[in-house]
Amino acid sequence: MFVEHFERLDRPEAVRNLIVAIRRASERIDRAPEAGLPAPRPYPELARKGRHWIKEGAHWIAYTNDGGDSVISGVFHEAANIPGRDLAAPAREWIAALDQGAAELAAGLTVSAALR
Repeated sequence: MFVEHFERLDRPEAVRNLIVAIRRASERIDRAPEAGLPAPRPYPELARKGRHWIKEGAHWIAYTNDGGDSVISGVFHEAANIPGRDLAAPAREWIAALDQGAAELAAGLTVSAALR
């Protein structure tokens, strides 16, 4: 989603930065999957059992790990918190999309394999 958005805006540097952030996050997750936070600091309502979050660059990255391989299930840009914006409905929609994406990715796609 982010890649297509940045490509439409003709922002190749943003695409590169996103790819770098996901690769770095993948490496960090592979090294220490237990190190993630329960939710992004600005969004405690995004906490879900079994989901972890890390901050990499300008992105919060969600992942799951059941003791086996970790799976990145979502990427959330830090700038999405616009002061004064009602985040309740967008957050619920985003959580639902994240849950659906996690289920789809959990079919054997590991963090490292996704980036090869």
